[in-house]
Amino acid sequence: MGLRSESGHVVSKVEGKCKTILEEVKTDKSSQKSPLFEQAELLRDDGTRLLQAASKAKQAVEDEVTKALKSVVRMDDDLKKDLRSVKEKIKGGIESVIDNLEVMKLGENVKSDLGELKRRIEELNQNDKLVTDKLKALSNEKTTKLDTVVNRIKDETDKKLVDNFNKHIKAPLNEKVSAVDTAIGKLGGKFTKDEGSEAPKDFNGIFGHIKDRVWEIKGSKGTPQNGWQIDGATGLTGIAQGLTKYYEAFSGRAFGNSIVKGWLEKSIFEFHVSLRKQLAWGDTDGRDSYHTHLGTAISSRLNAQYLEPGDAHFDDFQQVFSSLKSTPRSTLADKIQYVQEHCEKFADLIDKKLKDNRSGDTVAEIVKIVKEAGKDGVGAYGQKAKDFKNAVAKAVKECKCSCSNCNGPKTPEGCAQCTDPKCVVSQIVESSLSTLSTASRQVSEELHSVLLGKGTGSINIADLLDKAKKATDDLHGQLDNATKNSTPPTPEPGTAQAVDTAIGGVKSFVNGSGTGQNDLTNIFTGQVKNELQQKVDQLPGAVSTFNQQAEAQIRDAARTAITEAAKIISEDGHDPDVKKLMTNFHGVYDPIKNGLEKQLQGKVDDHIGEDDPPSPPGGQGGEQKVKLNTDHFDKYIKHVVPDKVSAVGGLKGEQDEGRLPEAIGNIKTEVYDALKMIEPSPTDNGNKIDKNTFTVPFETITTQHDAIKELVENKQGTD
Repeated sequence: MGLRSESGHVVSKVEGKCKTILEEVKTDKSSQKSPLFEQAELLRDDGTRLLQAASKAKQAVEDEVTKALKSVVRMDDDLKKDLRSVKEKIKGGIESVIDNLEVMKLGENVKSDLGELKRRIEELNQNDKLVTDKLKALSNEKTTKLDTVVNRIKDETDKKLVDNFNKHIKAPLNEKVSAVDTAIGKLGGKFTKDEGSEAPKDFNGIFGHIKDRVWEIKGSKGTPQNGWQIDGATGLTGIAQGLTKYYEAFSGRAFGNSIVKGWLEKSIFEFHVSLRKQLAWGDTDGRDSYHTHLGTAISSRLNAQYLEPGDAHFDDFQQVFSSLKSTPRSTLADKIQYVQEHCEKFADLIDKKLKDNRSGDTVAEIVKIVKEAGKDGVGAYGQKAKDFKNAVAKAVKECKCSCSNCNGPKTPEGCAQCTDPKCVVSQIVESSLSTLSTASRQVSEELHSVLLGKGTGSINIADLLDKAKKATDDLHGQLDNATKNSTPPTPEPGTAQAVDTAIGGVKSFVNGSGTGQNDLTNIFTGQVKNELQQKVDQLPGAVSTFNQQAEAQIRDAARTAITEAAKIISEDGHDPDVKKLMTNFHGVYDPIKNGLEKQLQGKVDDHIGEDDPPSPPGGQGGEQKVKLNTDHFDKYIKHVVPDKVSAVGGLKGEQDEGRLPEAIGNIKTEVYDALKMIEPSPTDNGNKIDKNTFTVPFETITTQHDAIKELVENKQGTD
């Protein structure tokens, strides 16, 4: 029961569905069309109408695009016609301006004016009217002006010439010469002479005074004495001699005998307070002071050991100083440079020896000789041996020594045997040598800083001394040449005496104290006044003769000029030849007449364009258009390309035809791209739409509709 019941339930549902399908596909008794059939038929009809509408739209777009492109062609054609009209109006305006200005008639007008000019010139020759007026005016001018001037010149020459010469020439010149003389005297007064002597009054005296003062600055050499003294040295020459002697002291044997000894005695031992305390020395007491003797011992040993030829250590110093001595030292700066470098090298060598400080070296050798000087019977130092022995003995006895050998009685003999580095004598010698190095280096630095310009803002005093001495020597030599005196009246040229003589000559020439050609008044009277007087006396006759000749020449010249002027304009019975008479005018006017209009119209053609098609000779172009000049319509041709407009077949709406045809063509392209599926042979066959697209599915639906109907009806009949 249950299975049958369920089966019956299913069958009932199927029957319900079949009834529903049958309702949809059954044929109405009146129309024989089911709802499904009606919808399929409607789909077929509407699809066909849609296809027809799309095809018509495509054709309409193509037609409108073709019309738009043709409008572009007409627009381009109208533009060229308008430009042709504008061009013709411009050319007409040019012709009108040329006509109004009568440019083409200018040659005829000039010919007419030249003819009138010739007639008037020929009239001037009739009755001598023009010449008569000028001759009368000339006569009046002669009487009223020229004769008056001649009389005035004669009066000035006879009476006032000498007065004017004396007043306006001789007196001012004499005054100026006197002023020069006075100025020279005042200039000489600026130079003070020795008390009681007269100040110089001329250039020779002034230059002589300057030479004397320059000589005082230049100075002279003196007589060298012992030590640093030079008697009688003056000025820059004396300074140079002193610096040279200073240089020679450093470059010779005196360096050890004098300079090093002086540093030790006068600087180190005399003023080195700590050394004097160690040695138990009191204040200095003159020639026999202990510091003198100890300085003698150390400097003598240092000199004998290092600065004298033949010593074992002599080569050490020679090697250091040989390069310095090989360089020429001619100037003061060179010599001071040598001393500076010498002191620096000497200090470097002492420092090196102090650093070594081995047995047999500088310190040990000097300590040994100092100690031995305290022994009895040692006479290595001549007459100073006794004094030196006493100095060393006192130092040995009273010094504060911490070496072990001095714990007992302090004697020179005991100290001489001591080799302890702590020995006070050893320490004093080493300290003295170190201070000696410092003193030498200090001298080097002072010379380097003060005289050689390394510490004074690049002011090289030594170099300035060289330059000052050279300038002074040169100036003194020049002044010496300038003040050479010789026997008048022929002083040596280029000297102050020659200048004074020349000024004196000018003075006597002007004030009248000279004779013959050396007196201004004589020259004026003989060579100026007398000759001028002769010429002035001849003036009246010369003026009269000149007036007569001038009148005759004026008449002849006027007649000749009038005749020639008329001939130049034209020969009798002929029109004036403008080309011959006015070559400059013809050269300018002829190109204007023959080429101005053509050139102006050519410029219009160049900027707008030539006729299209070209105008026949004497006529206009058939279509009244122009061929655009692409050089001057560069913006327009970007929108429409002229050559493409006139191409066979017209515009296609492509890119190379310009922006406007391209934009119109793009409309067609976009529509065609959208309706490719209705083309006869579309590229995408899957999307093709034609009449079969709607009729074939409709027929299929009809067939299936009938099959369903038959199937359902048969099913109901079997039930």
